[in-house]
Amino acid sequence: MKSTLRFYSLFLSILITFFIGCDKKSITVDQQKKLSVSPKRLKLAQEELQKGEFFHKRNVYDSSLYYYNKSQKNFFLAGDSLRANYSLLKIATLYHGTGDYYGSESAVTQILPYFEKAKNTEYLAAAYNLLGMVKRKLKDYDEALRYYNKSKSIITDSLRKGIIDNNIAMIYMEQGHFDDALKLLNDLIRSKAILDNPKYKSLILSSIGEVYVKLNDSRGIHYFLEALNIREQQNDSQGIIASCLHLAEYYSDKDIKRTYTYASQAYLKANEIKNGDEKLKALKFLINSSEGNIRDYYINSFMYVTDSINSYRLKADNKFAKLRYDVKEEQNKNDKLEEKIKRKNLEFENEQIKSQFLFAVAILIIIISILILWLLRLNYKKGKAKEVYKTEQRLSKKIHDELANDVFRVLSFAETLEVDENNKDKLITGLDNVYERTRNISRENSTIDTGVGFADSLKEMLSEYNSYSTKVILVNLQMETINSLNELKKVAIYRVLQELMINMKKHSNATTVAIRFVKVNSSLKIEYKDNGVGFDKNSLSNTNGLANTENRISVISGNIIFESESNGGLSVSITFPV
Repeated sequence: MKSTLRFYSLFLSILITFFIGCDKKSITVDQQKKLSVSPKRLKLAQEELQKGEFFHKRNVYDSSLYYYNKSQKNFFLAGDSLRANYSLLKIATLYHGTGDYYGSESAVTQILPYFEKAKNTEYLAAAYNLLGMVKRKLKDYDEALRYYNKSKSIITDSLRKGIIDNNIAMIYMEQGHFDDALKLLNDLIRSKAILDNPKYKSLILSSIGEVYVKLNDSRGIHYFLEALNIREQQNDSQGIIASCLHLAEYYSDKDIKRTYTYASQAYLKANEIKNGDEKLKALKFLINSSEGNIRDYYINSFMYVTDSINSYRLKADNKFAKLRYDVKEEQNKNDKLEEKIKRKNLEFENEQIKSQFLFAVAILIIIISILILWLLRLNYKKGKAKEVYKTEQRLSKKIHDELANDVFRVLSFAETLEVDENNKDKLITGLDNVYERTRNISRENSTIDTGVGFADSLKEMLSEYNSYSTKVILVNLQMETINSLNELKKVAIYRVLQELMINMKKHSNATTVAIRFVKVNSSLKIEYKDNGVGFDKNSLSNTNGLANTENRISVISGNIIFESESNGGLSVSITFPV
């Protein structure tokens, strides 16, 4: 048994060491993962993103692309994949603004699955909206409407929904569904979100004007003029240019002077904000609405602006193309790096799963080992108890069958001896005493009825100690509960109570003994109390009989408590599961 215990102790020590090793490994890997996120790099990436947006608003596309690409790279290296993909979304928006619709579509399609998986509604709505704009430019109206509606379905801001509805209305107009376009735009112009925002109110008014112009309806001019009035109040230069160009186009075949007036206003504003494309649009109307030297002046201006724009764009396109190539190369590197990180993360996750599995298996082994150890100890105790009980039975039988009978024959023989009468009486008395003690030992270790008659046997055994000098009181001896105990428990309580009664008879000089049986939940409690002389609890280990009671109760997973003081009687509490 001791060797078994040593084996399990060693085994458990090895397992615990294994757990600690696994735990340290997991912590180390986790710490390394956390250390890969650099706050400084995140800050740098955010600054680069803001610079990209700054140049984007000012149409400095090469610088904007340069900083967007830098921010994407640094966000990615800092471990912020969400904002890295947002930077790529800004690049896709930039491509759309420069007329590279296929490049824009390719970029936004690449990041769309990530936003969908991340469930970031803000970025996802922006990506869907951009795809709608791209598809509209590519004349793929059905797809454009699908993406616009997907964007609308996940945003809650009324103003942003209104802007998307305006884009949808423009698609209806381009498809020739003018009634649908007007219905949507008229609903928008009455909405509080649009009415409270002059910039977007003027946009919706201008869109309504466009639809009416397509229908050759004179109401279109009133919407154009109302939109222009709001834009002038707001000093919206880009909006003023758009309204003036709409009016110039409207009057181009109706009133040449008004065409000239509005085209001139658009040209001056475009020159003021240095927008070459809008200047060219205005110059076309000025050329068609003027004559003589003035017309020649506008023609020369148109050629000069065209050459300037073409020269600038040629340089910008070359630079932009180089940047786009660099961006593509950088994205390929990022993709490879991301794939490498994913592979490392997958390996890390697999290691974690493996460690967790081994940990769970080891825990299971520990539990099973403890259970086996407990069962071995329990079986060992039960085996020892049964062995003791069998030994008691064997000794009892041997004493009864051999020793007691031999003593009885010697006693009978002594009665026939011709010796001095006085010596003869002493001899017979001594032999009689030996015979009685032998019978008592045999009876104390005799076979116990552990069947349905156990409760009666127990009661009978306890009642044997009832005499004229000692009163034994049994309280609440529950026959059914006592009889339902297993054999091991029956033998244990029988021998323990028997030992207490023997101790009482030999040593305590008690006149009253009370034994009470109480069932408490799933346990049985036996309380013994006498009014004898008691004993010193420190001397319990020297009292073999009472010391054995502790061992017997321990075997049946119970406990026994002795309370005694000299001349104060003895109290014993026994509790065990039934």
